Amino acid sequence: MDKAKKHLQVSKAPAPIKPLSVSGRVSISSPAPSSPRWTVWRNMREIELWEAVSLSLNYEPSDMPVYLGAYDQLGDDPFRICPRSFLDRLQTANSNGGIAFPLKPVHQLKARCLVDLSVFGAWAAQLWSGLPGDFPIRREVQPCEAVIAVRVDALSRLPSRAEPLGGDSITPLIWTICYDLEEAGKKVTARPVMAELKMLASAQSKPHPLLGSVAGGVVYEYEKGTEEELTSERLQKRIGEWKKRKIGG
Repeated sequence: MDKAKKHLQVSKAPAPIKPLSVSGRVSISSPAPSSPRWTVWRNMREIELWEAVSLSLNYEPSDMPVYLGAYDQLGDDPFRICPRSFLDRLQTANSNGGIAFPLKPVHQLKARCLVDLSVFGAWAAQLWSGLPGDFPIRREVQPCEAVIAVRVDALSRLPSRAEPLGGDSITPLIWTICYDLEEAGKKVTARPVMAELKMLASAQSKPHPLLGSVAGGVVYEYEKGTEEELTSERLQKRIGEWKKRKIGG
């Protein structure tokens, strides 16, 4: 009888614990962000870079799983659980910010620096297809100072293809730009040459002899410290002279 009771006793010990397998991991997924409130965003001038990236994907920034305090308080990535499409695009924007488009450095985190939404839109439209129809895009984007500085430095290093005989202080610069356009396969006319001159004239470190940009053209240092204005009409005549005397012309 005692042996039978022993066989009928049920063990009260808990079942052994099994280790978790890889397939047992729990993944955290966030709901898909809703469409942006374009009635608000299209009228915004400056917004944070990450917000502009979110809008380029047609995501409402306020719906994104972004925890800004994670960086400010803990030094952690505030975008860690955002959608992969957003993270990939943010990485590209971070890499180009301040070079391909201007950024206003208001935060240690580049993604939180301010960007002109329409300027960002002009850059993004060249890189990504299918931007939302409501995304503001500036048609004429002024290059940022970093881009101008690179161009000024490149011009200062380029040797003259053929030193122009005669002319004045600005003639070598005009010739260099004309050769650049020709080698790039572009038309050498007053419009693109003047656009390049005006861009260089707006830089903080202007190449000699440029002094500044005006409505009708550019101002440069002429002779003995005097100033001279170069208009598009005068520039066209100088380009015609370059075409006659250029190498292989």
